[in-house]
Amino acid sequence: MARDGERHVELTIAKDPDSEFGCARCDTPGSLFTYANQVVLPIKGRVTAIDWCIHKIVAALNAGNIVTTASCCGHRNIPGNIILEDGRVLAIFDDWESAVKVCWPGHLNPDQDPWQAREQCLQPSAVSG
Repeated sequence: MARDGERHVELTIAKDPDSEFGCARCDTPGSLFTYANQVVLPIKGRVTAIDWCIHKIVAALNAGNIVTTASCCGHRNIPGNIILEDGRVLAIFDDWESAVKVCWPGHLNPDQDPWQAREQCLQPSAVSG
């Protein structure tokens, strides 16, 4: 839990079964193909279009009263993100290794058990900032 004045990056790992990486229902940001495959959700009484591969995560957050204000799946180019009403950002990576490389460079030891590395990275001292 963030204390006043602190921001934390929280991670969600999502892999769409439609493709090797990312989502097969979007290509570049702003393309007609991407817009045609977005899912429309009611968020705080407004109609909001959400990228296909993250719409279930966005819907679940909002259903749990964690209000989202913006989101992008990353369109196979960058990690996706979901911006929460309180200012926090959820980063969405294709896999755990990618998340560690971006968020905690140097923490991934190839000889270490991935779950042990995950627990080490999730310690409060590793994610505070």
